[in-house]
Amino acid sequence: MQLAVASQDAPWAIRFIKMAQEEAMAAEDHSDAIDLDAESASCPACGDEFSPQALQESGGRCPGCGLQLGAG
Repeated sequence: MQLAVASQDAPWAIRFIKMAQEEAMAAEDHSDAIDLDAESASCPACGDEFSPQALQESGGRCPGCGLQLGAG
């Protein structure tokens, strides 16, 4: 993302962006975190369930949708 502001408005713009990011992070539901070491896990994007072995075989991507979940 790029934002063009007048130089005198830069400090305000930086504060505004940081505040907006903090509010967005606080409002997000972080229950979609997954335990990649568990016996099975489900993708936070598509809900596909998979084993650690399936994740490893797919290069760290969800076998269902391809979301990068771990090191490949």
